[in-house]
Amino acid sequence: MEAITYFFDNNNQSKDITKVVNDPLFQTIVDYFIKHCNQEIILRKLKTDIHTDTNLELFLDKLIKYKLIQRKDRRYSLLFPIFQPEPPIQISETIIDSLKIIIGENAETACYLFGEWFWSLLFSEERNPYFFGVREADFFIKREVGNDTWKMVSICLKRQQPLDLANFFTLLSAQTKLPDQFKPLQDLVGDVDINYFIPQLQKVIRSAKRQKVAKTKRDIFRETLLLTGDLIQNEVGEEIIVTPILENLSPPIELEPVLEELALELSESWKLIEDVNQRVFFKLQLFRSLFKECFPQNKSLHYFKNVK
Repeated sequence: MEAITYFFDNNNQSKDITKVVNDPLFQTIVDYFIKHCNQEIILRKLKTDIHTDTNLELFLDKLIKYKLIQRKDRRYSLLFPIFQPEPPIQISETIIDSLKIIIGENAETACYLFGEWFWSLLFSEERNPYFFGVREADFFIKREVGNDTWKMVSICLKRQQPLDLANFFTLLSAQTKLPDQFKPLQDLVGDVDINYFIPQLQKVIRSAKRQKVAKTKRDIFRETLLLTGDLIQNEVGEEIIVTPILENLSPPIELEPVLEELALELSESWKLIEDVNQRVFFKLQLFRSLFKECFPQNKSLHYFKNVK
């Protein structure tokens, strides 16, 4: 069957739903429903046609609990939509020009705009749960991990796994097998606790900001940042943090009216879409189009942010 990527947010149940969606049986069941969409599907037929060592009836009960399928009159059916990929959303040149002027050559501004401001504008206002699949298409997700003082953030395509710390710790917490590109990183730091890792990360960053020549004593946290490309060494051995660090999570005062006008203009494009799944699907398409217009050579952004 064709690849389907799933997007969802269900408040406190998202972690449990992630486990269900990552189970290979979930896709097997979805494929079955798609193939037999014009037929009445009963439990006996499911048990006959789907071969698994898992307790199928118990798994179906989980899907019913999370409102991914329904059981009515002993018949089962999918409760979520599966969207077809659509052409890129056309965005006015005035919006694109405004964004490029705002960003300029400033990496911190780019990360703030797309990782904080846009993401909040598009997705933070969605209070209702949503769940949908998209055939043969990929959209950006935001992965953010850290503690009450420091966060590591990655804005990346869902079906890709850039080698950055936000992705590493997200995948590590999921307790699943890490993709191959993360193996050198795991070999270096193991299953390190994030609350221990962050102070060590900050220590390396402070040292780099003082532009000290690299130490000869081994430091696995420094090596970690070198491996992920967050830290580089120049020709004289000085260490430089190249990943943007957001110290202020509010826009400059001079940009506030520009962003307010931009928010009003963009919100017009989705305000008439009443269905939450269709609205979020549209917003994901919009974000992808904006990202590709502003960063045609990039497929991801990652940064650190101070949230004290």
